[in-house]
Amino acid sequence: MPLPTQRTRKVRATVGGAALAALMGVSACAAGSQSQSQESLAGACQVTKCICADTSTMFWQAAETVPIEWQRNGAASCPPGYALVRMPEEKKKKR
Repeated sequence: MPLPTQRTRKVRATVGGAALAALMGVSACAAGSQSQSQESLAGACQVTKCICADTSTMFWQAAETVPIEWQRNGAASCPPGYALVRMPEEKKKKR
């Protein structure tokens, strides 16, 4: 197997740098949408069932939950380390 040339190294570095930049951009967008969704849920939880779920839980584990804290203006909020999540809807029984 031949050794990589200087051009090959430059291409690999460029592709790796572009992939890293894209990943950072996507994660920044996700962080921005997370705060927007929490603001939206604060109002939505007034009319739909929500819970506060632990944010440090891995996706394959069941998150620890705590009750929602209601503010004086009626908006829902959670203690630090928890985020608002809509409760899954119960399936309606067919008659």
